[in-house]
Amino acid sequence: MRVIIIIKDNSKASHFIKFLKDIPFIEIEENIKKESPQSIMDLYGIWENSDITIDKIREKAWGR
Repeated sequence: MRVIIIIKDNSKASHFIKFLKDIPFIEIEENIKKESPQSIMDLYGIWENSDITIDKIREKAWGR
């Protein structure tokens, strides 16, 4: 049987995993996911303070 548990607090997760590892009939497969934006709205403004223009992007892309 496989059970997936999502733990939101990393400090508590390490204690919980240590507890589970002490149980002889339980195998642990750790899969740590990086946080990713939940919606496209979270990405708005990421280039706000960047010195890049559409012309610079085109110049770089077509100059290859």
